[in-house]
Amino acid sequence: MLKEIIQQLIEDLTGGLKHDVEAYADRILRRMLKTLVLGGIGVTFLVAGSIFVMIGIVAYLSTFMFSGLAWGLVGLIVALVGGALLLLIRR
Repeated sequence: MLKEIIQQLIEDLTGGLKHDVEAYADRILRRMLKTLVLGGIGVTFLVAGSIFVMIGIVAYLSTFMFSGLAWGLVGLIVALVGGALLLLIRR
């Protein structure tokens, strides 16, 4: 009799804790997914904008120099900026 009461009490307590932990985990998961989706959209727009800017710079430089040299110069600048950002991120 006492054993059954204790078991029922333990089941009630663990059931409530389980519900609270599941609700907390669900909130964290939703927040994380929202952040990832917004971050992904932001990165997509950033990359698209950067590509259009680089193409515009190449078109502008092509009026002054050979287009292959303009593409190479812009590629070198983008590589240097990417390397600098990579070094900053790794710190």
